[in-house]
Amino acid sequence: DRLRLQKEQLAVEYRLAMNQFLPAVNIGAGITQDMGIGSKNPAPFDKGIFGSDRTTASVFLTSDLPMQRREAQGRAQQARSRLIQLTLNEKQFQNVIRAEVQDAISSLIQARKRLDEARKEQEIALVVVKDEKNIVEKGLSDVFFLNQRELNAAAAKIKIANLLAEYYRAYADYRAALGEEMTLAPPKPR
Repeated sequence: DRLRLQKEQLAVEYRLAMNQFLPAVNIGAGITQDMGIGSKNPAPFDKGIFGSDRTTASVFLTSDLPMQRREAQGRAQQARSRLIQLTLNEKQFQNVIRAEVQDAISSLIQARKRLDEARKEQEIALVVVKDEKNIVEKGLSDVFFLNQRELNAAAAKIKIANLLAEYYRAYADYRAALGEEMTLAPPKPR
């Protein structure tokens, strides 16, 4: 909103400077009357005080052509340059915001993919633990291998917790890039 107001102000300054290039034309009219005594040609008494030599009507036209245009030209160039600079700054801000939003979306998508893959890994690790328990019960394996499988399943759970934190950070970054307030509970990933 501030940029829009600055652009409007600069546009007004530019129009003012351009207006100073134009010639000024003034038109006027007036009536004057000689009320004093002692006129060289006194009016006859039948015309009264409005005798022809005592009242004068005039119409005038004045034109002012600016000869020194350097000042107006300099102000116009300055306003135009500032307007161009402001427009470029606005485009730069828009590009930065657009890039931040795109980065946030990309981070959110990648966090979601990693989370989905970690959940699949956890499912597989739990199936392997279950299968290893069956093998140990049959006596075909020992507890050491079962413990290794259980450690892998626990590591998968820890990985999911870390990736959930990463997902929520990416979601917060996304909301911040959009300029939105953060809600208390972001949406849960599926």
